[in-house]
Amino acid sequence: MAHNAVRDYQRLAADWTPVGWVIEYRERLTGRCYYRQKKIATPRPTTLLRLHIYLHECGHAHLHARGGRSGKPVHRIEYEAETWAFSKMRQAGIEPDPASVERAKAYVRRKIRRGIKCGGQWIDVEAAQWSDWTG
Repeated sequence: MAHNAVRDYQRLAADWTPVGWVIEYRERLTGRCYYRQKKIATPRPTTLLRLHIYLHECGHAHLHARGGRSGKPVHRIEYEAETWAFSKMRQAGIEPDPASVERAKAYVRRKIRRGIKCGGQWIDVEAAQWSDWTG
């Protein structure tokens, strides 16, 4: 991978890192947003996939840290973080990897299924359409 691509990924990540939050880098290709601690655990944004995960977690911080989660089903929250991350990449001229987009859609579909299984009362139409959920 070109060195300047990694630099672009890291610059974009820095631009969207929430102010006052701690970033904890992890080796695994998973992320987590800890709202109360104002901490994000994420891989370093050195590849497209890692950048997507990083921005997804930043999306949670920007969109949901101040009570934006209340009343929303988990699949809607994850949909919002996914689409936020992809929009920030595209705004910067970085096209997400199609495999990352499909993984993100599959993730939202899993959250929809889990919500239904656990007695969720409603499915967000926008999230279901975006994820290609067929029910």
